[in-house]
Amino acid sequence: MPLEYYEAFGYKPESGPAKEAFRSKKCPFVEGPCSKKFSNGLLSGSCTLANPTNNTPVPCCPKRLYGNDFKVLSDVVEQSWSEGIPLVLGDAEIPATGKFVIPFGQRQGHEIRIPHKAMEGSTKFSIDWILALVDNERNLEGFVAVEVQTIDTTGNYRNSFET
Repeated sequence: MPLEYYEAFGYKPESGPAKEAFRSKKCPFVEGPCSKKFSNGLLSGSCTLANPTNNTPVPCCPKRLYGNDFKVLSDVVEQSWSEGIPLVLGDAEIPATGKFVIPFGQRQGHEIRIPHKAMEGSTKFSIDWILALVDNERNLEGFVAVEVQTIDTTGNYRNSFET
């Protein structure tokens, strides 16, 4: 069954702001252009798709989960260590005192590659995010690996795009 757009470029496709969003082709959740493309290279802008029988929204772009200043990562920090430990994003100022977390991943350094033994059929892989907890003396106190997963959009939603 074909999927339908629920959210494109951050908006319901039939909403007023969607027209400008389709023109600008910018991701509303992280700075920069949208990166969701069809197999032919055409920019799709798909953030969230839905099954037309129940219209339940399901994110299909990981960047969709990075809204609200990477809240999904702040939630992991809180669950892993405790509430109130700041997540230092991008070029934000590092706190003068106290613990903080530095994320390594998309647009925050880069994904961390996992060393592997090259063998026939093996592939290289990486972790989406490493959240590094730094203590008061600026030493690594701990880290958490985070994989951000959304649905695979191999289903057909191109018809929804063209309507």
